Amino acid sequence: MFQLPIKLLTKDTLKYYVFTAVFGVLHMILNAQVVEGDRIIYPDTIGLGPVHRVSDTTRARPDTLDAFADTLAGDTLKSKGSESAALESTVSYNALDSIRFDLRNKKVYLFNEAEIYYEDITLKANYVEIDFTTNIVTAEGVEDSTGKVRGMPVFSEGDQEFQSRVMRYNFKTKKGLIRDVVTQDGEGYIEGSTIKKMPDNDVNIRKGSYTTCPPCENKDFEFRYNKSKVIPGKRIVTGPAYLVIEDVPTPLFIPFGIFPNRAGQKSGILIPTYGESADRGFYFEDGGYYWAVNDHLDLTLTGDIYTRGSWAVKPGTRYKKRYKYSGNFRFIYAINVLGEKETPDYQRDRDFSVRWVHNQDPKARPNSRFSADVNVRSSKSNFYNPTTTQDYLSNTFQSSISYQTSFADQFHLTLNANHSQSTLDRMVTVSLPEITFSVNRFYPMRKKERVGKLKWYENISMNYTMNARNTVTAPDSMIFKPDVFEEMKNGIKHSIPISSSVKVLKHLTWTNSINITDRMYFKSIHKSWSEDTLITNGDTTVGYVKIDTVSAFKNAFDARFTSSMSTKVYGMLQFGRTFPVNAIRHVLTPTVSFSYTPSFAGESWGYYDSYYHPGRDEEVVYSIFEGSLFGSPPRDKSGSVNFSLTNSLEMKVRSRQDTLTGTKKISLIDNFTISTSYDLTKDSLRWSDVRMSGRTRLWKGFDVTYSSTWDLYVLDSTGRKNLNKFEWAENKRLMRLKNTTWNIGANLTLNPQMFQKKGKEEETQEAETIPQNQMEEEVK
Repeated sequence: MFQLPIKLLTKDTLKYYVFTAVFGVLHMILNAQVVEGDRIIYPDTIGLGPVHRVSDTTRARPDTLDAFADTLAGDTLKSKGSESAALESTVSYNALDSIRFDLRNKKVYLFNEAEIYYEDITLKANYVEIDFTTNIVTAEGVEDSTGKVRGMPVFSEGDQEFQSRVMRYNFKTKKGLIRDVVTQDGEGYIEGSTIKKMPDNDVNIRKGSYTTCPPCENKDFEFRYNKSKVIPGKRIVTGPAYLVIEDVPTPLFIPFGIFPNRAGQKSGILIPTYGESADRGFYFEDGGYYWAVNDHLDLTLTGDIYTRGSWAVKPGTRYKKRYKYSGNFRFIYAINVLGEKETPDYQRDRDFSVRWVHNQDPKARPNSRFSADVNVRSSKSNFYNPTTTQDYLSNTFQSSISYQTSFADQFHLTLNANHSQSTLDRMVTVSLPEITFSVNRFYPMRKKERVGKLKWYENISMNYTMNARNTVTAPDSMIFKPDVFEEMKNGIKHSIPISSSVKVLKHLTWTNSINITDRMYFKSIHKSWSEDTLITNGDTTVGYVKIDTVSAFKNAFDARFTSSMSTKVYGMLQFGRTFPVNAIRHVLTPTVSFSYTPSFAGESWGYYDSYYHPGRDEEVVYSIFEGSLFGSPPRDKSGSVNFSLTNSLEMKVRSRQDTLTGTKKISLIDNFTISTSYDLTKDSLRWSDVRMSGRTRLWKGFDVTYSSTWDLYVLDSTGRKNLNKFEWAENKRLMRLKNTTWNIGANLTLNPQMFQKKGKEEETQEAETIPQNQMEEEVK
């Protein structure tokens, strides 16, 4: 690799136009110092100035001239004008074959895939020649043995790229000539037989064309012109241009063309679209003004107007800051008038919509993130003023605004605001705010500095999660009125799971946990029977359940306890060395667990109340938190003992593919589990159904999954499980099959190696092992 750390006086011209950049790069090569390994060669050493040498024993490359055998001190020489012509970035170039210096004729040659790089500019060609006598640089392709030209000059800058047959540039006069150029501009392609670059950076094009078809010999159509002129940063002017279809000229032409050629954003007037609406008359839509504020922000102000009185205003903005955030905001306010005044079909509606999307770059703030996706609108806005086809077809809209942050990688906070609405029933649900705070698992009994073996109480761990929510559901006509606050539901829920795991008798793992839940409400209900007359939907009812809302703080607490014990039992059966199967291993994992939840319906808790219902002649018990956000503590107690047994069976067989151990494992049964439970709170039918499930792999990519349910109790004459009698007592069988499910699945991944012949694979592997220097010698 050769690098050119230089500066050019007219560096900004590289950015004016894509053709100007090519000549600028070639001009930089001629005014540059050449760094070749440990040797520095200046243009001055080829006849452009004095040569300064220092004594050094470093030898030059065999293909270089003797005049360059000694090493030049790069820090003691400066070419003329180097201080004013130095580049701010590094220029580097290389060639796959060779780089030859001709001292007698004062030329430099780059052969085979020559590449030149500067910032985002790249120039590639199979042959580059620099002539210091005529001050001309030439880049072109080279014919191969079949006569086809390969490696034609290709120039790219950013997203723009074009190729030509020949590039020539005079670094003294700053004039350049390019032949047979093809470049892409937007969705179209521009071609020119001859392009000449002038000293003032203007570009003249002769015999050019424009088309949207990719470069090829046969184009569907193109516009051809004889001459055109490009003034960088101002305009493009062409002479007469005519249309060519399938390489056949047509009489359709334009006398001349003038096109603006300015970079960057431009402010200006937005031309509206026009038409006719059956309901609102003739219209002009989306007309207004676009303002490019700066590189990070723009504003758009558009509007609609209809001849029957409808109108709309649509301001919007887009913003973006790289590596920080991006988003857009759009607001629509419209008055929709249908029909004529004083007629039965006359209608006047006021509609609005707010659309806001904000995204934060993950690199901006790794520990916090803010995002927004707001889509709020009136019920008919998507019908009269849709922004997209999806809006017109949708009847449900949702919004969310969230902020997430974390502290010390232990505490996490999330703030949410959610909205959803349906244009069918015109109901809106708003959650504002919703707060979630959580703490990662921690061990309160452990010391910061561990000493010796952990005690049983030091394995006690805790989590904490808090969720606070305030939500309301109401018609869209009531959502912004003060009465909607009376319909709000709010509450706070605290969850504290506490768990511990210890070893018993060295082989048993005993796990205990307590889940504590605390609910905080600011409203509760009170039910009572009323003998008053109630009229609903035209129907008269005498006597009804009256529900009153009590605004007072209430606290609801409940807890659940679980305990489990498990172990693993291993069984191994080994065979002789001559047997194909080395060993079979069976792993049993029995687990017994207990769970219990007490009843919270006692009067001391105050979570449940009752009222007398005359029609039923009974006391009806209800929860004072009925209909609340997080529910209420359980009314009835529950307790059960759960049993499960998991089986895994695998064998170890001989394998020639594994050269390290000579064996491989095959899974025969993977997690075949039998489970059931015993309910402690029921008075009969306490045993639940026995569930069996498992899976196995017959061969690679072919799996079988099995599950079934078995009943321990017999059925009565009606086919229901009402008898507390076991199947063993009546039918002398342990269980009765209720249902079973078998699933067979195949997974096959296709890749090129599956269709490649073995001989080709071996050839590819051999080619990959050839040393790099040997491959270079073969190319040479």
